[in-house]
Amino acid sequence: MTPTIARLPALALAITGTLLPLTGPARAQMPDLLPHYWQETLPATDGSYQRCLVFTTIPGVLYTVESSQDMLTWTAESTLYGMGHDFATPLFQTTAPPPPPAGDPPPPPPVPLPSFRLVSLRMQPADGPEGGSVVSWPSLSGSGGLICHIPEELTADWYGIPLYFESFGTWYFFVSHPPQPVDPPAENPALNGDDATMLAALRENLPLMNQHISASVERSRNAPPPAPYDPASRRFWRIKADWSKDSDEDGSPDWLEFADAAGNPLVLVGLRSDAFDGDTNRDGVADGSQVDSDGDGQPNISDPAPQDPVIATLAAAPRWRYAVFQIPAAVSLGGGEHAPHMITSQGKVLFPSSVWSRGAFKNLRMTRTDEIQASFALAMDDSGQILGVGTAMRLESSGGGSGGMATFPTVNAWWDGEDAEPLIAESNGKFARPAVAAIPPDSPPQPPYPFDSLLADDTRFMADHAETMSVGGNTVRVDVRALWRRTASGFGFTDDERYSEEDYDMIFAGGTDYVWGWNTVGSRLLTTDDSHDFTYPVSRIPQMPAPAGHPGVPVAFGADGVPDCLVPLPPPDSGAVWQPRENLKRGRDVATNGVRLVGGHELAQDLRQNVFRYWAVNVPQEIEVPQFVNAANNGWILARELSSLKSLAAMPVLLEDDAEATGTDSFSLGGNTWFPLQGTQEKSWVMVPLGGPSATFKLRSLASATNALTLDAGDLLFANGTGTTEVNEPVAMLSLQAPVPADPATEPKVASGAAVNIGLKLGTAGCVSDPLAGYVMKERTVKVNVYKVIKQTPAEPDNPPGLMDTPPDEPDFGTQLASHLTNIFKPQINANFQVNVIPIPLTLNWDRNNDGVFQPNVSEDQQSPEQELILGARPAGQPVSNIDVFILGTSVGFAGAAWGTTAVLQRNCWIVGDALGIRTLETMKRTIAHEIGHVIVGAGHPDNGTSEFILPGTDYTRRLMSNVPAQTTNPGVLLIKAEWEKVEAWMAKNVDPPAE
Repeated sequence: MTPTIARLPALALAITGTLLPLTGPARAQMPDLLPHYWQETLPATDGSYQRCLVFTTIPGVLYTVESSQDMLTWTAESTLYGMGHDFATPLFQTTAPPPPPAGDPPPPPPVPLPSFRLVSLRMQPADGPEGGSVVSWPSLSGSGGLICHIPEELTADWYGIPLYFESFGTWYFFVSHPPQPVDPPAENPALNGDDATMLAALRENLPLMNQHISASVERSRNAPPPAPYDPASRRFWRIKADWSKDSDEDGSPDWLEFADAAGNPLVLVGLRSDAFDGDTNRDGVADGSQVDSDGDGQPNISDPAPQDPVIATLAAAPRWRYAVFQIPAAVSLGGGEHAPHMITSQGKVLFPSSVWSRGAFKNLRMTRTDEIQASFALAMDDSGQILGVGTAMRLESSGGGSGGMATFPTVNAWWDGEDAEPLIAESNGKFARPAVAAIPPDSPPQPPYPFDSLLADDTRFMADHAETMSVGGNTVRVDVRALWRRTASGFGFTDDERYSEEDYDMIFAGGTDYVWGWNTVGSRLLTTDDSHDFTYPVSRIPQMPAPAGHPGVPVAFGADGVPDCLVPLPPPDSGAVWQPRENLKRGRDVATNGVRLVGGHELAQDLRQNVFRYWAVNVPQEIEVPQFVNAANNGWILARELSSLKSLAAMPVLLEDDAEATGTDSFSLGGNTWFPLQGTQEKSWVMVPLGGPSATFKLRSLASATNALTLDAGDLLFANGTGTTEVNEPVAMLSLQAPVPADPATEPKVASGAAVNIGLKLGTAGCVSDPLAGYVMKERTVKVNVYKVIKQTPAEPDNPPGLMDTPPDEPDFGTQLASHLTNIFKPQINANFQVNVIPIPLTLNWDRNNDGVFQPNVSEDQQSPEQELILGARPAGQPVSNIDVFILGTSVGFAGAAWGTTAVLQRNCWIVGDALGIRTLETMKRTIAHEIGHVIVGAGHPDNGTSEFILPGTDYTRRLMSNVPAQTTNPGVLLIKAEWEKVEAWMAKNVDPPAE
């Protein structure tokens, strides 16, 4: 693929007027963002010395070295595939070449250097009696990885040199040669173009390489650099590292497969990590869908951090968008506005004296006559119980006071629900006293006070209680820290000497049986049977989604100025060591739906993060960058507006297919946020048919029987025949259609190609963001003509051996193909397909240059001479078609194409018609659907970076327009919303009747 610079901080190095920003990567998680590099003075072929940039490549990463004079226009100087070798690029000349000897004639003018190709190879001994070598490399045509068996062998001297470099003619070979024998391929692939030329050059020169290798090679660099640039010229340099290179297209990047092959014990038994072989165990399933490099239960293909077991379930969660509901500032019973403390998993927002829910406030009962007064709330659990602080209007039964004066103590207040009176938390005559003596309701102490951690969902909270002891004959009252709990019969507490250690103040309870707190220099976490001391204050220890097979994992998020996040691996119950996780740093809270609060105003999922307005589309300007308060366990988010005491509650929502690729697009939410123009969507979309059967889909949200959402789709119709419907469950099945008028002459209210926002309402609170939308497409029928082309050569049988003779000879082939195409395209773009199989084959010798290879079109708008021959052979009077498909009899394949090619602007698809060992009727139908996709969507493939809509960081194998291997099990058929729009424009131009 063409490498793309990610918007990541670049490392810049100023060297004598030369700027070297080294940038990368497009892959989610790599061992290192930048290659190890340095400067060195090296001799050139003309005797001069040059200052060079030298960097160490990482196996499996594609590098491009570029230069510029203005930092606007960049020229690629060299592209290389990393094999772990060092690579040198000249920057400027330091010592001029020596002058020619006196009397010698002037040197002739320099001869222009021929263009050269750098190719990185891996060569290993072939396992088996036939011997020879197995050569593998990323195809020079960009069409995947290639593996060939050649009879030539490497001598034993090779194994004294880890990497080999040498040039022969215009070929520069970097060779990695692990000593382990490997199985040769059953049959070498057919090679074309540069791949064939390169392998021929390698085999021709391999005997000479064996001779040279005995003399050894001290360094595996690209030898003397080419001639330097004018030292007076100012040039800028950069290195682009493409970590997404996946030569064998199995969903696992090359760099990771090289790392696994070097000794990762977590690769599944029976599989090998091979960057050039996508199915090493030959089970028809791509290795990336099976190999789990970090052992977290998430295969590499869908794991954004395939070397970090903590990130797996964060990645598995859906890509959420947020419905945002604004909350006005709450007014206390005594007057004055207050900011909120926290939000619960029921979407309830707690204020000091009230609770907001579904657009309305409910005031709490703050006093209980002769029991407790001056109360205010602090924390609320998911069942609606509330912990707070108040003044007791009576003394503890065990006595109290000082110097004979009775005082009314500050105690923990408790509400059994929003409508209940406050109680004093007490047990056996002992009052629960707040763990922090004075907790102001609106000015939490630093680090940021996690109010939601004051009360666990199992009613645990930390509090003091009074104990008396005799010291020197005097009775002394001592406050003892304890873990309190609300029970059916009252309150109880558990003493633990660890809670009362002077070094740390245990004040928070959460998760599963753990408590924590801080002091001036650090924090301590206590679990049932373990503890950990942090050397700095942590702001929160929430429960994180668990890796497969493990309980929830507590995560320690550092306070401001301490960006690390620490996670115990394995979980605490097995005596884990807490380790920093760079992937999660700057986190402030995390919910079990995989979303993290980052810093003050960004959200993150797995390794992607962005400001709040990216997740909450089209929110008002005053809340685009809010200050987060907390994330409820299930994903509700509470934030405050920066300019006022107003706040907002955000609910995660998403539209999903009811089966794979049936007309919704939340897939495009997963594209990397630094590539917003390459197909990434802001909203979650559903394709809405104009007339005809409704689109059926799922709405995933946090709706419930007590938290019902009302949806408003405007002029679109739900199953109830109106534009509104109510949802009261987390996963709701819905349907939508755009109505057509009864009078065909009347324009519909919503035209094909229109985008319609789906509004949301929670009680009386209207949603101020636009997370969901429908894209309307009218029903069309695409007409396809299928031609079989027989290659006829004088004195030779028609078609080469191995041609699959069934399609389109089967009587029902047209019906099968029409059904296949309609099943793919109808749910996604509302298109039916009508297939006409032309009964009489086109029989001719189309091979103009007699090379046995079909030469396809050279551009989108220019057919090749061989295509023109076939097109001219069509008899007159064929059925009218929108797209023509030609199935060719050839056992060699197409030049530059594996299974098919498309002349996009000519609306012609050209399909390889033979078996090639693995070709089946089903794979042929899939290829035809893919090539038809090129006609209606456009050229290019997202998996190799040539598509207009790459969506970096997503699972390319799910998409119809990916160039996945034909043997892939259940190859993807997904069309994304950006492609829907391309289809709509193509249909309007090529299928719709002309406007009168």
